[in-house]
Amino acid sequence: MKILYIIRSIGFIAYHESIIEELSKRGHFVEILFDKKWSTKRNAYKNSKHALSWRNSSTGWLKRRDDLWRKILFPSRELLTYIYYCKQKSYPGFYLKRWEGYQPRILRFLFRLSLIKRYITSNFIERVLHSLEKSAPPDSQIMKELIGKKPHVVVASPVNMRYSEEVEYIKAANALNIPTVIAIHSWDNLTTKGLFHVRPGTFLAWNSIHKKELTQIHKVSSSLIKIMGAPLFDKWFTIGKKIQTRKQFFGKLGIKEGQQYIIYLGSSANIAFDETWLVKNLAREIAKSPNQEIRNLILLVRPHGANQEIFKQIKLRNVKVLFRSFEIADTKEAIEEFCLSLKYAICSIGINTSAMIDAVIIGKPVIALRPHEYERTNAIKALHFQYLLKKNIYLQANTIGQAIAHIKRIEKMGNELKKSQNLFIRNYIQPYGLNTSAGEAASDIIESLRMINEKN
Repeated sequence: MKILYIIRSIGFIAYHESIIEELSKRGHFVEILFDKKWSTKRNAYKNSKHALSWRNSSTGWLKRRDDLWRKILFPSRELLTYIYYCKQKSYPGFYLKRWEGYQPRILRFLFRLSLIKRYITSNFIERVLHSLEKSAPPDSQIMKELIGKKPHVVVASPVNMRYSEEVEYIKAANALNIPTVIAIHSWDNLTTKGLFHVRPGTFLAWNSIHKKELTQIHKVSSSLIKIMGAPLFDKWFTIGKKIQTRKQFFGKLGIKEGQQYIIYLGSSANIAFDETWLVKNLAREIAKSPNQEIRNLILLVRPHGANQEIFKQIKLRNVKVLFRSFEIADTKEAIEEFCLSLKYAICSIGINTSAMIDAVIIGKPVIALRPHEYERTNAIKALHFQYLLKKNIYLQANTIGQAIAHIKRIEKMGNELKKSQNLFIRNYIQPYGLNTSAGEAASDIIESLRMINEKN
């Protein structure tokens, strides 16, 4: 079986790695095509080499639509998503402003005029744009490519980010009656990104929350949705033999073996902007605590991979920064380093990052900091984050003082979280059980699509 796997950026490979690895392990050939433009900020050679380490796989660049329709369809799609955000009154204004920034300059000017903006974002214009998408033919060059490659299934992701090129492969494959799949990219992808302008035959969702978002927000029929689990987190259930000893790891950090630390998990710039002020305040409050055990704690900071530079200016005695030097976040060495940093910490703390879910899976207590400076931002108001808070998998702290109070009683409070954390893992990370990975579940579904297509 041949699968054509379309991914926006080489940097996104970790979100799909377990699916591709499982498919290739089963003897299927997986050809992975990335968008060259969105991959230029990454080390393409090293990432491609990493992908080629899988059996039965190859990598390359996808084709970009370059006909007249591109000049019509791409702005039309961004406008449709903008219209959608205009109607979501409960969403943080951040998302609307962000998508307004993706519009042509002339539209951004016209949006200042309320009557014209009301017309441009009306239901009538929305219907016209949907009709335009349906009437637009698939790209002829991509059609020729698919005819030549003869894939049995086309999988694409994320498909709903701005100026998506992946959508053209779904459109062309649909026209050729090749089974199509959109694999949901990340936890928040359905609530913080754009619309799906072309529907595939199947959506691969992580869990029931994704399924609900697809049906209610994106108006996708539930019959098109299959749940696979969360591929991004499969790595935590398959960690192999350790490369570093405890002594080696502590030595690398510059911490005495056995010295206690808490780990601060940095968020992306889109979420937290510059969060170094919060880290400094937390470190200072720890250093002046009347409780000696708290006062002796080291604050180990693990920045978000795309938001590291801001932490280079932190020079505090009780702060160590674990800078990430890996070109690919999820190499075996990188996973182990992250695993060890969580394992030996007494707890983890952060604002809003998927690394906090990693900590939950490892079995570490997590404190979600919710300072008032962020209360009106998407760091706190993001829908997916609100879901996580309601699942009671984090201890919540509105102030640094509350966070330190949690740390003082972390063993007892961590034990109280265990039940809800384990339930969360079973329901939302690996819904088919701890012995069935998301990669395996997704591969089963992809294999079944070929059989269904052949019967028809």
